[in-house]
Amino acid sequence: YPLCAFGSLRRAASINAEYMGFTRHFTMLCISRPSIDTMTRIFESILGEFMIIGGFEKEVKAKARACVDSTIQMYLDISAELLPTPARSHYTFNLRDISKVVQGMMMVDSKVVSDKDGLVRLWIHESSRCFHDRLIDEDDRDWFKNKVAELVNFKFGCTWSKEKYLMSKR
Repeated sequence: YPLCAFGSLRRAASINAEYMGFTRHFTMLCISRPSIDTMTRIFESILGEFMIIGGFEKEVKAKARACVDSTIQMYLDISAELLPTPARSHYTFNLRDISKVVQGMMMVDSKVVSDKDGLVRLWIHESSRCFHDRLIDEDDRDWFKNKVAELVNFKFGCTWSKEKYLMSKR
């Protein structure tokens, strides 16, 4: 059986009429993005269980929710603020990016991340790998660095600045 997929309803609605006549032979399923609560529950369960099994310190395990909340907030903000344009057509962010951050965090050993500061640095590194590395101009990179500092200060309860972010990258 052939399978046909559309990336979004907006794109599917803009297809010309003759092509839409072809699609009448298919069943169209529309699946919306999961809610923030659902995404949080899924990724917090995955990361939290990894930290329990991995033998992480209590201080680190307590911040699993902060990692997930920060990652989801980064995804939502970057998706809303840094929209794709002809020059930045690769600025398309999706749930896979959240998954990549969480998977990257799960590659670390409990001996390497032994305190909250180490976890914050790990989260910054993985978020940078998944989001910052795609950004092509300095304004977008500055926006990302400011957003990282804001999320770390708010979600993790640490004082973190753009300058400290730059130092942690070295």
